Amino acid sequence: MTKKTIALAALLVAGIAAILLLIDSFRSSPEVIIKEMNVKMAGLNTFRTEAKISIEITESEMDVFSMSLVTNNDTDKTDLENLKSAGDFDITLGVEGMQFTLTGETIAIGDTSYIKMTTIPALPMIEPMFQMMGINISDFKKQWIKIDEESRKSLFGDAWTPESETEMEAGKEEKTQMTEELQRLFITSNFYSVTQELPEEKIKGETTYHYLVALQKEETENLILETFRIIGESQGEAIAPSEEELIEFSEGFSEFFDKVGGIEAHLWIGKHDKYLYKFQLDKIIDASKIEEGEVVINMILEFSDFNQPLNIAPPEEFKSLEELFSFPSFLGSVPEGMEMSESYYNE
Repeated sequence: MTKKTIALAALLVAGIAAILLLIDSFRSSPEVIIKEMNVKMAGLNTFRTEAKISIEITESEMDVFSMSLVTNNDTDKTDLENLKSAGDFDITLGVEGMQFTLTGETIAIGDTSYIKMTTIPALPMIEPMFQMMGINISDFKKQWIKIDEESRKSLFGDAWTPESETEMEAGKEEKTQMTEELQRLFITSNFYSVTQELPEEKIKGETTYHYLVALQKEETENLILETFRIIGESQGEAIAPSEEELIEFSEGFSEFFDKVGGIEAHLWIGKHDKYLYKFQLDKIIDASKIEEGEVVINMILEFSDFNQPLNIAPPEEFKSLEELFSFPSFLGSVPEGMEMSESYYNE
């Protein structure tokens, strides 16, 4: 190989390297991509969420508590004054060898909700208590139940006043403002850091960036404290934590964060559309550092059908809450014969 050939080859390699470096310099950093993802997800009109969440707490071989939730949900935010959602859920609780399962479907359109229980666990010790209150649990099974403003008024009976309605309307506006403020807070906060860029993966046909991110202790604490402040200002002094409670939380959070060893999660973000396709968190906490035992948390959230048309409508047949209770006002009046005597209040 002549010197001229070697020089040309070296020049070609250098040129290719320079082009690759130039291309890479235009590539957004993981932090920028995640910020863009937050904005894109907040701006979605419709999407589908599939969630699998489980937690298991083991204090001893015989003392194990477990809970799992599997849910699929369609969300339509096209009309912010009339938000819509529809989905199903499967909740399983395990306590000391016993297992309870609750499954059902939900629809929400504005302030009106519908729920249908498809599986209700047998609770022989609790069912008589519900019957005393005029509730037959079997009536809730395999039929749609409507919960709206009128039914809530009926349940509260005389306890519902014009002032209650005024407060409820004001609460709707405050809740909307609170949601928007919280959304801005989460989009603008840097409460995580990218610890690793993993190989790209395809999810549902879309090539995705795959990042491992970790919560930043101080930034996460500030985020939670600011969330408390926003909720407190919106919901009033009854909800807002006191200054002493905030200080106590800060001290406890810092100690807890150090003991559990930090929290990491995986993100899969669409390379072309910048939507979040998958979120996964797996954490084993050695609870002996806090009390005793072990806590295992697993969470997988998958998102799809971004801005695809949805048709969320009320069920054709349903029952109102009033039809399911045996006395007219469940909370606002007391059935005859069940009044408390004066001696009861003086005891």
